[in-house]
Amino acid sequence: MFIRHSQFARALLGVVFVAGGLAGGCVSEEVGGTRPIEQTTLTVVRAADRAQLSWPSKKGQKYTILYSDDRRPDVPWKPLLAAQNLVGTGGTITVEDQILEGRTRYYRLHRGIFPPTRSR
Repeated sequence: MFIRHSQFARALLGVVFVAGGLAGGCVSEEVGGTRPIEQTTLTVVRAADRAQLSWPSKKGQKYTILYSDDRRPDVPWKPLLAAQNLVGTGGTITVEDQILEGRTRYYRLHRGIFPPTRSR
């Protein structure tokens, strides 16, 4: 699955759509760039009103989970407060999110400092 999105172009790693069961996503090319990035898989397991998100991390790399409750392009992605600028350990990072039962939530894994700094 490849993601095309102009915002966060150099750091976006994946999008996961959670409807009610298991979901996962993977991006293995730099979006909007010319060089490939390492493949990273964001795994989501949902049970009732909780979603557990996990991914393999690179030691020292910063990660932020972004979420949205709507896929429309005019709806902004927001950082998940419990998962903002987490520092990779070289192992798997796991975080939880609470979701109203019966609702859908969408996730992205952002690599790098969030919010991203603008190039000059």
